[in-house]
Amino acid sequence: MRFHLPTRDKIVFKADLSRTPIGATLVETALGITVASLMLLFLIDGIRYFYIKVALDSAVENAISMATKLNLEVPTTNTWCQAPANQAACSEYRTALMEVVRRSVSIAERAAQSTQNSTETHLVPYRYLYPSAAWNNMPFSGSDPLPYLLLLRPGSAAQDMLNGTIIEHPTRQSGTSTGQGWPSGQESWEQILEQHPVMAQIGARMHPITPGLPEIEIKSTRLGYRRTGIYPEGAPLANQPTPTPTATPSATPTPPAGPTATPTQIPTSTPSPTPTTPPNCMGCNDPISCCSNPLLPAACCCNLCGNSCTANAPGVPAPCCQGPFLTRQCCTNCISS
Repeated sequence: MRFHLPTRDKIVFKADLSRTPIGATLVETALGITVASLMLLFLIDGIRYFYIKVALDSAVENAISMATKLNLEVPTTNTWCQAPANQAACSEYRTALMEVVRRSVSIAERAAQSTQNSTETHLVPYRYLYPSAAWNNMPFSGSDPLPYLLLLRPGSAAQDMLNGTIIEHPTRQSGTSTGQGWPSGQESWEQILEQHPVMAQIGARMHPITPGLPEIEIKSTRLGYRRTGIYPEGAPLANQPTPTPTATPSATPTPPAGPTATPTQIPTSTPSPTPTTPPNCMGCNDPISCCSNPLLPAACCCNLCGNSCTANAPGVPAPCCQGPFLTRQCCTNCISS
């Protein structure tokens, strides 16, 4: 008995779906979903980046605005601050600087956390590198927690505690050479702050959600000159702005009452009487006939009646009063006259 095995060209592999239209559609759909998901995650990371950058910019703007109003001219050396007369000024400087950092970091925490061990977006802690002659109780020194805002006067430096980078002031670096470090010799903080700005910086580390992208460093830096002309002694750091006192207007003196002048009466001219136009009696002179005419006005009869009354005895009605068209007033005048 012989067995005939099928040749290779006659074998159909039904499990190979990649050569069918349905298999090609599934592969393309999988690749499209993958690419679309990566693009969506990348877009979300981009939005997160700009949101964090805006929050850091707002925080550092607030810091530099407040810092340039402070009394930064305080000589914060250990010798100067240990004097009893200067202890209050050094304490106020420390309190004011820490308050600036606290308020600015609270703005940045809207977009980043201040926990160093967080795997999410977190702020960068800094360590101030004060010179050896600095006051022992300088802000954020000793047992103070590390600040998440860098605020440098000219001649100062700090360190990024995440990567160990030393950050120097951009225009006056730290050191002991001429033109470096804190004021020495004949220099003063007033002279240095007139020539060099104050530096504020805040940074964050963002962990992208897009696979394959490394940790992204976001940093915002601002420079600002000390506004000595506007705030020579520093501005108070109160929760509410201090209202500017308004001058109370003084009362206007009232002049004593004097004798009241009597106004002079202006003589009024008496209007001259307007001549009355005599009625048109159409030449009628006879009281009886004129007053009997219904076309003549009553004034004609009264005039004629008056003339007749003067000719008769007082109290005797004139003949014209017998006319049917005369008014009663006309006859009364005739009788009284």
